[in-house]
Amino acid sequence: MTNREAVIWLINVTADIGKAEHSDLWHYEQALSEIKEMLESQPERKKGYWIKKEPTIKELHGCYYECSKCHKFSLPFQKLNFCPNCGADMRGTECDK
Repeated sequence: MTNREAVIWLINVTADIGKAEHSDLWHYEQALSEIKEMLESQPERKKGYWIKKEPTIKELHGCYYECSKCHKFSLPFQKLNFCPNCGADMRGTECDK
């Protein structure tokens, strides 16, 4: 779920809570408003994927992986869910492009 999708959910929940039949939940409205503002102020995390690369230097053995966003490399055993350099979210992406 992206920040924008979460904000839309919060807008809808807040609208429902504002109805008279839900007056017992009105005290949650301030918290939802603050969460919405926090989500709107945060930039969306970049999505990326690991690109499998073959070494071009004789000293390197085996393949390595490069971030599709910042193009910094990661060794095979470091194929992480997030790029350690730029923070791009690598979860749910193809790793061997």
